[in-house]
Parts: sequence; structure tokens; C-alpha cells
Amino acid sequence: MAEKNGRPISIYAAAGMAKRAETVAAAENRKIGQLGGEALAFWVSLPAAARAAFRFIDGLGTEAELDQARREVTRALVVAQRGVASARASREIREQFENLGGMEEEDIEQLAVDLSKGAAAKGGSGAWRGSGS
Repeated sequence: MAEKNGRPISIYAAAGMAKRAETVAAAENRKIGQLGGEALAFWVSLPAAARAAFRFIDGLGTEAELDQARREVTRALVVAQRGVASARASREIREQFENLGGMEEEDIEQLAVDLSKGAAAKGGSGAWRGSGS
């Protein structure tokens, strides 16, 4: 989580890296300082072993090996993101339907129909029904 009360610090970045950072910041509609702060927060949150492993790969590995390491980190982050999203959805569903135990069968069926209509009205794809769209 981002801390609201920060302080400015200076970093050195090679000209090419600085240009790439400016491009990413512009594409994400963020200030370069925000991007740098986020990158620094991520880096220092890593265990020392992970930082050392990256420096080893960056210093001695080939560009292909460094790209492979980036892909593996990306894959791990995307898997973690899916886990967080799934857990959040599960919590929201449980909270929304925690009182189902006290409902009559007909009320539950009507709720299911109402939810289905709501999903269709919001542009649900129907892919879960095997429509392929």
C-alpha cells in the first residue's frame, strides 16, 4: 500500500532507463516520481535473497536469461492477483448471501432469476453457459 506522507529522494538512472520510465509514466498517466516510488517500495520489500538473485542475473546472465526471470516474476504477480481477486469475490458473495439460510426455496429461486436478469442487462457474455461469445 502506498504511503501518503513521503519525502523526495534522488536516484541515478541511465539515459535509456530514464526515457523508458518517462514513457511508462506517461502511458499510465502518472508522475515519474510516483513510478519511482512504487518501484523502490517493491524493491525494498523483496527479501535480500531475491534482490541478490536479481543482481546476479542482471550482472552475469544473458539478456534472454534476464527476460526469462522477468517473465517468471510477471507470472507470479499475475497468479497472486488472480488469488486476491478470487478471495475478494468470494468474500463479497458470502457477505451478499449470508442470509440465504433463512430464505424459502421460492425466494432463492426468484433471487437467482433476478440476478440472472441483472447480469444480462449489464452485458454478461453468457460464456459460462458454453455460448463461446
